[in-house]
Amino acid sequence: KTSAEGGHEPVPIVSVGERVYLKHVSGDQSWAIVDYIGFSGARANVGRLQLKQGAKIEPLVVAKADEYASSLSPNGKFLAYQSDSDGRPEVYIRALGQESGRWQISNAGGEEPMWSPDGKSIYYRFEGNLMRVPIIAAERFQAGLPVLMFDGLFNLPSDTGISYAPHPDGKRLLMTLAADVAGS
Repeated sequence: KTSAEGGHEPVPIVSVGERVYLKHVSGDQSWAIVDYIGFSGARANVGRLQLKQGAKIEPLVVAKADEYASSLSPNGKFLAYQSDSDGRPEVYIRALGQESGRWQISNAGGEEPMWSPDGKSIYYRFEGNLMRVPIIAAERFQAGLPVLMFDGLFNLPSDTGISYAPHPDGKRLLMTLAADVAGS
């Protein structure tokens, strides 16, 4: 961490023995949701990390498959992520804090889930398509069927797993674009 005023050297908050991708920081800044991969070549997983010295990652989604690209719902109750447990990447949701039970959101492949700012939809990318699934994420979780938003999406995955983000107004998306395409 460092001062928002600038001019101060950063001070480490926590150090862990895995490659970690920060996905969400709690409102009180005491914990974070992270995607992580062990340096020994282990599979990708999703965990919660207390933001204090000596903390260890608490696994939230761990399986023999790669499970990552986590996204916490706006109400903080549900976690979206992608998994290749069935042979291809699909998008799943599970209640935060529950080790069992999950709902499959995508039905023909899916990657990079993102919640809409109001929590009423989940977007995901698959190949050149952007899909949207209507969601009710209150006490009980319910999901509708995936709907194609548009195709021609630039498929520019990165190490961070983020190639687009819903705008806070809920009406637009911010998307990455290759530099050679942007100039044409």
